[in-house]
Amino acid sequence: MLHKPFEPLRLIEYRSRKAPFGGRLFTCTRPGRSLGAKVSQIDDAIVKAWVNGLPQLRPLYIVSLPGSKPQPSGISEYSFYSFRGGHEPADQRPTSITFQKWLDLHFGKGSFIVVDFPTVDTEAIDVSYLFTICAAVRSLLEASANVLVVDSGGVGRSGKVYASLSASPCLRPMAARLTDRRSGLPSAAP
Repeated sequence: MLHKPFEPLRLIEYRSRKAPFGGRLFTCTRPGRSLGAKVSQIDDAIVKAWVNGLPQLRPLYIVSLPGSKPQPSGISEYSFYSFRGGHEPADQRPTSITFQKWLDLHFGKGSFIVVDFPTVDTEAIDVSYLFTICAAVRSLLEASANVLVVDSGGVGRSGKVYASLSASPCLRPMAARLTDRRSGLPSAAP
């Protein structure tokens, strides 16, 4: 029996204990991760399932951390999809629209705003670049925007962003709460 993929995987909402800002912060895996890490092509139907499983807050800012796989391959983490990352030059995949344009086409303009911060999968994020990412996320949250930080596995790079945000002296400590979307029951945070 085939199992139906569950999208998105590892959707976590981080809530502050004393609400230092009006926006809400979420993290999760990239679309299609429910199919496994070694799948070479992700169908648009899976990406649509991923989008439909996201929090129903609009607009939702998607801080996209996927960039490339480590060397020697260095391939784009967007090569799994019919679309390309907004950071990728059009001439690399001339027949592919950006993720932002794909979302606009399928879900309406303004429902999602993609903010690209390409990183390298499984590698540490440079401290100054991490600071830039966190400053952007913090600015969005302080402006009462709802933010989803996405990486390949939903814990490594996005976890570094959350850890940096929660360690920041200008933010009050945040408590993570993971809801198992299949059961709807709270469970331990990773």
